[in-house]
Amino acid sequence: MTDKERLERERDWVEARFRCTVDTVFKTLIAVIESDIGSFSKLSGNNDCEIKHVDDRNVTFSRMARVSTVSTNGRDIRAKHEFNGCELFKIEIASKWNEADMQCDLFIEGQKVSMHRASQKIIGSVLFS
Repeated sequence: MTDKERLERERDWVEARFRCTVDTVFKTLIAVIESDIGSFSKLSGNNDCEIKHVDDRNVTFSRMARVSTVSTNGRDIRAKHEFNGCELFKIEIASKWNEADMQCDLFIEGQKVSMHRASQKIIGSVLFS
């Protein structure tokens, strides 16, 4: 990170901290997943991955009998993956303000991950079955 980027992050820490909420992280994660699905569709020529916004707190991504669901109750974010109606896995996703780096960090089962790594964990099996 350059000095300019560091100074900008430090200057905007209040806004960044304010946005480090479950609802904001959920919306950002859904946007990243939708973008990744768009990239997959463009590269593969397949538009068969369905995105369904059940409501503001539940979104499903499905393709060929594989379904990933991401949901929030306002306190935490959960994802699950099913194949032919059988649950294969569940994960819990958490966010936490990182005071040292002045950013909102994302965790899956206690391991720090990027938004795109979380997207891969959630929909990788849907896209690449």
